[in-house]
Amino acid sequence: MTTPPRPTPPTAGRRDWAGIWGVTSGILALVSCAPVLAALSGVLGYVSWRRATASGHRSRLAQAALLLTGLALVVQLTVWHVASNWLLPSMERRTIAAIAAACTGDHAKAVAESSAPGLVAALPAPTDAQMRDFARELQESMGVWDSVTLISPEISGSPLAPTMTMALVLRLEHGDCSGSARVQWVPGDPADADPWLPAVRVIELEANLPGDRLLRLPPPKPETP
Repeated sequence: MTTPPRPTPPTAGRRDWAGIWGVTSGILALVSCAPVLAALSGVLGYVSWRRATASGHRSRLAQAALLLTGLALVVQLTVWHVASNWLLPSMERRTIAAIAAACTGDHAKAVAESSAPGLVAALPAPTDAQMRDFARELQESMGVWDSVTLISPEISGSPLAPTMTMALVLRLEHGDCSGSARVQWVPGDPADADPWLPAVRVIELEANLPGDRLLRLPPPKPETP
């Protein structure tokens, strides 16, 4: 009497798609530092592990996905810590210095040149003459420059050359005035003291002067008839 063959487990011979996509998501999470991909990798790795356990098998893909999830979370926490405690405060100081330079007419310090023009598209910036006119009119209206405070900065655009848009409070000799600015961060000069930090280009700047006057840099283009 022959023994009937044992039934094949339902999962045998099937691809472990949950494990495959879990590993793929984990690799992408490591490269992009995207928390959503890390979470997806963890969920798919757990699903793959549960299915393998239920069928009495071991899934190397599930283990790899869960390992990649842990590594991605560690990398993302490290990047977040460095960005929030060092990079962003450093770039805020550089942005303040660039806006202060624009308000005092120092074009070279306000509009930094990119060290990688072939890789990064630098946005058009005000000219030297436009910046000097802006600084002169600001000083004539509000007096000697003092300081600036950034309010609600928002970062957007390309990761290689992001832009920051923000509201401002400008402090000058004869009082404060509100305003706004848009700057671009571009790769810095290798000869800089901190070459790993981006340089700042002031792209737009506005100041609300007394008498409901709006001072803009660059000035609005004249309308064509």
